[in-house]
Amino acid sequence: GGGYGGYGGGGGSSSSYGRSSNRHASGPVFPGGPEFGTTYEGRVTGVMPFGAFVDYGFGKDGLVATRNIGNFWVDNPQDVLQSGMQVKVLVQGAENGKVRLSMKGLNPHITPP
Repeated sequence: GGGYGGYGGGGGSSSSYGRSSNRHASGPVFPGGPEFGTTYEGRVTGVMPFGAFVDYGFGKDGLVATRNIGNFWVDNPQDVLQSGMQVKVLVQGAENGKVRLSMKGLNPHITPP
């Protein structure tokens, strides 16, 4: 016999709890693209003062902002990263077609300068 009916049938007005811009992070960030919250192997393709671009296999480089490079303060990404480095990246979301990535806690070989 009967299992549970689908997940809660949400009711009435959605209270504006938290940030409204925060859509449900699941599924691909763009059609045929990477999945939210999934970790991919990638390669650093460019290092800028504001972060690093990583090619992680979907034909579009994602951006790892400086603050998401490691579990330590990074002043200048060029101190810790260089083009061609193999890295793991976590898909955090997408904005204007650009995918935001994080490398925090995924790359023990990346250490403070």
